[in-house]
Amino acid sequence: MRTDVLIKEGERVDDLHRKGYVIIQDPKRFCFGVDAVILSGFARVKKGEKVLDLGTGTGILPILLEGRTLGSHFTGLEIQPESVEMARRSVALNELEEKVDIVEGDIKETAAIFGGSVFDVVTSNPPYMNEGGGLQNPSGPIRIPSPSGLDAVLNYTKHNYLYMCAKEDFSGTHNFASNYAEHMKNARRYWDALNERKIFK
Repeated sequence: MRTDVLIKEGERVDDLHRKGYVIIQDPKRFCFGVDAVILSGFARVKKGEKVLDLGTGTGILPILLEGRTLGSHFTGLEIQPESVEMARRSVALNELEEKVDIVEGDIKETAAIFGGSVFDVVTSNPPYMNEGGGLQNPSGPIRIPSPSGLDAVLNYTKHNYLYMCAKEDFSGTHNFASNYAEHMKNARRYWDALNERKIFK
């Protein structure tokens, strides 16, 4: 890990519990959640493949995927200049400049930005709501997952699950399904619970 990378006032460096990697975060802006860690565990990246992460934010997915897969290169696309700059510093801090790029730009302009580039895997971790709907995050920082949570996802037990959906009891846990029909039953229960609370239309 490099020691000459700037850490700004108010920022912190969090351990990712993977190959000694860390990430720079600003609790006043945005800190990644467990959903990013889960996505990094579900994404299938084969040896030599190139990955594009749309809306990369702090660069968490490219860094985690580089740490747990044999992909050859990882690119994060992010529209917010402040997040791009912070993510680039995290890449430098981990000495990953040869394998991870953070590009500033709009997802809507992906084809123009990357031209004829070819990616084998594309990931994205967008907000889970319709525009103008859903619940906003509280003003306080979003907590980073615990070390045991990170370990459980990054060193997961193999299974046949393909889908996940939040539980309808709002416990913060999920129902998992191995086929689409089962997943849609779980999703319907969750949608009904949202409708009861007038959160989802």
